[in-house]
Amino acid sequence: MTIFYEAVTRARERLLLTRPYLADDGQPWEPSPYWVHVQRLLDAPTRRVRPEDALPLEDAASAPELLTLLPLPPLPSPERPERSEGSGEGRGGWGVRGEAVRVGVQVLAAHATDEARGPHDGDLTACRAHLARAFPSTRPWSASRLETYGACPFAFFIVEVLGLEARPPAEAGFDVRQLGTMYHAILEQLLRDALDPTDLDALLARLPPICRAIFDAAPETYGFRPTALWQQQRAELERILADTLRALAEASEGWRPRYFELAYGKDDAAPLVLRGDEGSEIRLRGYIDRVDVNDAGELRVVDYKAGSTPISKDDLGEGRRLQLPLYARALRDALKIGTPVAGMYWHIGAAKASSFKLEKYPGGVDAALETAARHALAYVSRVANGDFASRAPDDGCPAWCPATAFCWRYKPKRK
Repeated sequence: MTIFYEAVTRARERLLLTRPYLADDGQPWEPSPYWVHVQRLLDAPTRRVRPEDALPLEDAASAPELLTLLPLPPLPSPERPERSEGSGEGRGGWGVRGEAVRVGVQVLAAHATDEARGPHDGDLTACRAHLARAFPSTRPWSASRLETYGACPFAFFIVEVLGLEARPPAEAGFDVRQLGTMYHAILEQLLRDALDPTDLDALLARLPPICRAIFDAAPETYGFRPTALWQQQRAELERILADTLRALAEASEGWRPRYFELAYGKDDAAPLVLRGDEGSEIRLRGYIDRVDVNDAGELRVVDYKAGSTPISKDDLGEGRRLQLPLYARALRDALKIGTPVAGMYWHIGAAKASSFKLEKYPGGVDAALETAARHALAYVSRVANGDFASRAPDDGCPAWCPATAFCWRYKPKRK
């Protein structure tokens, strides 16, 4: 405000103010309050120095200005498909210069609707042959990849089809994925090597040295730069793990941990094979965090979560969370260990289970397993058909998605 005041009050005879009228994206640039107020005070004449209808194309001062000057014929309609006019002007009379604009207009039109309408909004049916080669029926899938597709098909396309990775922000310290990996490593080693995994006092006594060894190697192993708070963070994480062990022991009365990081579809273990009604088949692989057994020989699946986002039965019903029921199905169909009668997601930081339990799903465990299989088969079929329409998850987009910088549906994750 002060600079503007000093600039305009220096005028003695004439005052010439100029402003841009197009933003970098070609949209109209609204006048500033200073511009409007000067006009109101001085009743000054305003003239556009370069009217679009008089400026030659070669004199355009910027790319946005060039776009406004290009002659644009109407977009082709379904009743009037595109065709070459035989005049050397390219498709439908748009010309070489206008072709880029034509595509841009189509992209903007596709992005203005909530439905996928073509190749610029996730419909890649024209690429089905390529997708069939990239994702053959013999290619193994993981539950996490299927969940990525269920949350946002476009995010799956960016990560799994294009192979793009997000550029990590320039910040020190660990992220939630690295934290989850550390949690899993500590709990696996602690319980797997325990003489009695139900002896809480013995587990708590062995926790500090295991945490110390894993935290000492964590920056190099998991690839992060520790901050000045790392020592305090280590103590806090160890306390969180001790609290979750106590709470998990209370929630596991009658259950005894039996298997940890149990592989299926890896390490010579059989994959989980899902078959559709029309003869389709997909193979899944992964690691099951933990399997408990009770005195009757029944099984319970436990899936650890480092995050605190609640998980409900609707997350399975709507296809957002598939890991737990797919793990249970792998125990039954791939590893032939038995059919789990229970299962839960365990939030390590909150030291509690989510409200969703396999045994409490409408229709019971079998219904949960069938629901997860149905979603998995549908997702793989949609991938093969080129359905990659962008859709922001209800709670916002994850920060790890490489498309956050350019996706037109991007919605920041709620804190």
